[in-house]
Amino acid sequence: MLGLVALALSVLLPVIGAERTLATAAESPDAPRTDPTPAAPTPSASPPASAEVPPPRRAEPEPTAADVLGLPDVLAASAVASEVPADLDPPLDVAAEALPQVYDDDCFTGFDDAAPAACVYGTTKDPARSVVLFGDSHAAHWFPPLHEIADDAGWRLEPLVKASCPSLDLPVLRDGAVYDSCHAWQDASLERIAELQPDVIVLSNVRDYEPADADGQPLDADRADFHAAALARTIGRLRTLVPGVDVAVVGTTPHAAQDAVECLTANPTDVTACAGARRDLLDTELLAAQRDVALAAGATFVDASAWMCHESTCPPVVGERLVYSVGSHLSPPFTRWLRPVFEEALLRPPALPGVGGPLQSVDSQPWR
Repeated sequence: MLGLVALALSVLLPVIGAERTLATAAESPDAPRTDPTPAAPTPSASPPASAEVPPPRRAEPEPTAADVLGLPDVLAASAVASEVPADLDPPLDVAAEALPQVYDDDCFTGFDDAAPAACVYGTTKDPARSVVLFGDSHAAHWFPPLHEIADDAGWRLEPLVKASCPSLDLPVLRDGAVYDSCHAWQDASLERIAELQPDVIVLSNVRDYEPADADGQPLDADRADFHAAALARTIGRLRTLVPGVDVAVVGTTPHAAQDAVECLTANPTDVTACAGARRDLLDTELLAAQRDVALAAGATFVDASAWMCHESTCPPVVGERLVYSVGSHLSPPFTRWLRPVFEEALLRPPALPGVGGPLQSVDSQPWR
């Protein structure tokens, strides 16, 4: 029996010694490493490594107001349209009378008057926001969509608008002389704004004011720079009168290529004859200067020119709507149709101050 045990040990001991040697070598940092025998996979919910995992689905971007309105397609079709639509709104024969409601309500201050009209629209009791529309007739043509927004959103809306008188801190001439009633109206409007302490002030003005000094003498100055400096001073003054007020600047829009009503009446089967090139109708230098000042001041900038032209062409009719009713004033049916994009742009959060460039580089000294 002892002989059998001795024989078994003589066979097993060399094997055990060899296994211990291999284990020691595997644990030694200097020993070459060998891959262990792979263990059998354990069941799990995860797919095997060789299986293809589909990439995560990207969320579809929310459609913009322009997408919902179909604005790009409508502008593209309007740029090549031939005939005046049978259901044109407003009809050509009454287009001259198609004016914003502020005119009918005597809420648009005329040339000779200096007192702002005391008109309030929308919600007057506990409004969600108090909004002032401030500027000349090119501010007035944005009244229709702003009025609708105010009614639906529970805003209080007060228009401060006057003929050929901007909400800009610059000298204004009329018939070659200083436009005194305009400057008196500007001062009175600023006093009214200080009294109201609104939440939002919307600025919009025509581009036609030429550089001049306080005496009405022409200045040899770049018009875009002149307007930019005036806009910067205006925003600064409004923020002084109403600390923390949100300011929205509606940029310059394309002028009409010619009298749209007369041209379309004479060319009912050739609308393109009444269209114009964007580069000729839009002051892009002024538009860029307005954007820079607005963004530098942390104001909201609304570029409405993008809603009026397709690539290089600005048509006088968009869809079934007449763009210009009188001169370069936008027709109420057209601006009401633009309400979704106007509202979206107006409610867009303002840029952080400094994004558009150094505001301090613009002359901030008041002209009077």
